[in-house]
Amino acid sequence: PDDQLAAALNPQLVRLSSLTPEDEANLHALVAEHAEHTASPVARRLLGAWPATVREFKLVVPR
Repeated sequence: PDDQLAAALNPQLVRLSSLTPEDEANLHALVAEHAEHTASPVARRLLGAWPATVREFKLVVPR
């Protein structure tokens, strides 16, 4: 959940934001490539429910 991640981060050092559509596309490509090369069941599960699981990812950006 967002609250747990935000609580674990130092807001003076990083900011937390949602993924842009471009970020989502890049992440999907990375997870798909990982699944292809490793047969990772986690990556396959993420890809199988992508519209729901992509919303669980956040972007952590240094300040």
